[in-house]
Amino acid sequence: LLVFLIVFLIGQAIAAPFFFKYGREVLSLSFFDFQIFAAAHALATLLSAPLWGYLSDRYGNKPVLFISGLLLALGPLSWVIAQPGATAWNYAVLIIGHVSAGFSWTGVIVGQGNIVLAVTPASMRAQGIGLSQAVMTLVGGLAPLAGGVFMQLAQSLPLKLQYDILFSANSALRIFAILFLFGVHDPTSMRIREFLLQVWGMRPRGVLALRRLAQTPEPRKREEALRELVRARMRFAERELISLLNDPSPSVRRLATQGLREVGGPSALDALLEFAGSHPHLVEEEALEAIAAIGDERAVPTLSDLLLDEGFPLRSACARALGELRSAQALPALQLAAKDEDAELRYAALHALGEIGDRECAPTVLGALDDRSPSVRLAAAQACASLALSEAAPRLRVAVSEATDETLPEIAYALAVCGDRSDLEAILWAASRARSQLGRRRCLLGAARLLQVEEELYRYLLLDPVALDRELMRRAAAGPPAMEAALRAHHGGEEQEAIHLLAETTADDDLRLLAGIPIPEAYLLAVCLAAKRQ
Repeated sequence: LLVFLIVFLIGQAIAAPFFFKYGREVLSLSFFDFQIFAAAHALATLLSAPLWGYLSDRYGNKPVLFISGLLLALGPLSWVIAQPGATAWNYAVLIIGHVSAGFSWTGVIVGQGNIVLAVTPASMRAQGIGLSQAVMTLVGGLAPLAGGVFMQLAQSLPLKLQYDILFSANSALRIFAILFLFGVHDPTSMRIREFLLQVWGMRPRGVLALRRLAQTPEPRKREEALRELVRARMRFAERELISLLNDPSPSVRRLATQGLREVGGPSALDALLEFAGSHPHLVEEEALEAIAAIGDERAVPTLSDLLLDEGFPLRSACARALGELRSAQALPALQLAAKDEDAELRYAALHALGEIGDRECAPTVLGALDDRSPSVRLAAAQACASLALSEAAPRLRVAVSEATDETLPEIAYALAVCGDRSDLEAILWAASRARSQLGRRRCLLGAARLLQVEEELYRYLLLDPVALDRELMRRAAAGPPAMEAALRAHHGGEEQEAIHLLAETTADDDLRLLAGIPIPEAYLLAVCLAAKRQ
């Protein structure tokens, strides 16, 4: 802090006696001109005082000194770009410079005094204030002398250049001093980076909405203003959104949590967790989604407690939130939830275990493959695939031969991940039995994974019909004549004949197997495999 104050004060005082002299000698300014500039400076100081007070209360001293110090550097530069004889130009730039200086000086005065109080321990506050005042007085006296020494040594240079160098150095020192702020620990201040993120994200409509929210007591208008504030996604409004978590209106609390999901940081998480711990039965799904979106592991203990609370109505949403956090700390609670009587909760817990991807939960996932609920078995199959549980392969082989419902595609894909090449035929037959295009494609992707062409097939499945035909024709034209014959058969609706032609061209056993099982869209898998075999 002391280094910052010394460098910053040098930047404030080193050129202070020379602005008037430069204005008179070089720019030929009158005394009246100086009074105009002084009035602009004073007016900016007066009008900016409430703003700096608000910013200091909201963000602390470091952000105030950071922004005001940078603005203060503009003042000397306005004298540098002023030109002798350019009266109108000089008036414009010097008034802007003095308004900037007046605006920023208020912030400097507020921040410079308060930061000494904030940083100094209470037991040494008197000594800290005395030391800072002594340093300010000493530097304030020596810095102008240093400026005078420079001007004396630079007499061989053109007069304007002497002043330009001095004023530019003055501005550079003010900016350089700001860098030392990053090393000052002020517990009462927001981090400068966080402050810049909030200010950078300010939007006019959001500021207006924030103003309306503060001024109107009418519930409907408050909700409208809050919706606009949520849409603006301003981190600047985080504190206001946090305060609205304690609003008596459930709809206002719901909107506030939606806003915190978009802009919330550590402070928002602390507030959401405190609310969830204090009022668990008032917690809504939006609050759990906001906690998950912030993505901090500190939320795991609170969410785990809510998950295991049998009276909590949103246990499934709680499990989903824990899955999004992907923290191994949540495994014990999720494994207990995966054995609960509620099938919806078991499904959500297994899905979360798959998201976390820790093999510690393998026994729980394997046991769920035999669950009486189809949706739970589906989630268990997805978790097996996420965890790549090779020990699940025997159970999956039995399941893929017996499944007749919507769980079949996920079981087939999980078998492709957990099994080996010997499972290809079972997965292809599963694709032929799939009830929907979506399920069939999932099975085909499983087969493609075993054949190491999953990425290529997935790309084909994403193409629209016109783009897909264009790609297939390009691939056929680049291959042997049999490729074009296979494409013609495919266009004629003879899917298996098309695959058979590709199999004969490449003499590939996997393609022959594929040709013997009637599966719509299997030709796409065959094209990918034939291209790989060439």
